Amino acid sequence: MAYIDITEIEGKKLCLVYIQVIDEKTEKFRMKCHYGRAHVENKRLSLMGNGREIPIPPSAYNKLLPSDGTHYLKDSEYFIMVKMDKNIDMAFQDKFNIPKQD
Repeated sequence: MAYIDITEIEGKKLCLVYIQVIDEKTEKFRMKCHYGRAHVENKRLSLMGNGREIPIPPSAYNKLLPSDGTHYLKDSEYFIMVKMDKNIDMAFQDKFNIPKQD
């Protein structure tokens, strides 16, 4: 699989998708999307949008892909997935009708 060079997406519409696996056996997960534009500075990728900058961990750079048209991605040209530990409270909204597990 050929990886996308982060410098190629500077200024492009980007969707940052946080994924939190709740239960691997039942494949339950939570996701939260942030939308904006890709920004690359000093070989580091971040998402610029809504007046804020969200740094993206380099460990996720190999999960940078062109948009596949999924409605969650809206009009983004690219998306990147960041897997979060299930014990981190990301203040997920229940907008995807995925119940929060205790």
